[in-house]
Amino acid sequence: MKNIFVLVLVSVGFSACANLPGTHNTARTAEPTPADRTETSTAKTVKDRCANAQPTLKADKCLLPAWQHYLIHSLQLDETQRQQQLGQLQHSNTDTLKRLLLLTHPDEPLPVRIEHNRLLEQAINQYDPALQSFLTLVVAYNQTLMTQDTRADASLATLNALLTELNVTKQALDQAQQKIDAITNIEQQLNAEESLSHDNDR
Repeated sequence: MKNIFVLVLVSVGFSACANLPGTHNTARTAEPTPADRTETSTAKTVKDRCANAQPTLKADKCLLPAWQHYLIHSLQLDETQRQQQLGQLQHSNTDTLKRLLLLTHPDEPLPVRIEHNRLLEQAINQYDPALQSFLTLVVAYNQTLMTQDTRADASLATLNALLTELNVTKQALDQAQQKIDAITNIEQQLNAEESLSHDNDR
């Protein structure tokens, strides 16, 4: 599911980037004109420049690709790497958004993810409109994952409760069987003694 989401984000990010001023390229059936070739060259230049762009909140052509790349990268981090990234963040608005994205990682504890996804949703309106759309998608995805994880946790808790109850029942049955075996042994001993007594009386 994570890979599917990454592909969706890639599509959304590049689609949105392509729709920004200066990057739109309408399909034509005619031979490209010099203006078309210039526009294509400009789009390639923007794409190349955005490939290594650092995420900021500056409303430019690299806004969406930079955050898209950051999110994809953050999803690939293990716990130690995420903690290292968090330790390097400052209190800027850009780093605040990075922190929210890192702390909604699918491997973070569920309560942490729930809280920071809520904070991310509350903060969306303060960002550029194009970034708002992207973050709305991220929040929705996070919410879907957390709902699934909540259900999975509830199912696991129910299963553990049933297993505990089963173990208690098994122990009770084992104890009852031990008592039955003990009573059976006593009866067998009494019967044997009674039979021996009858034999001696003859």
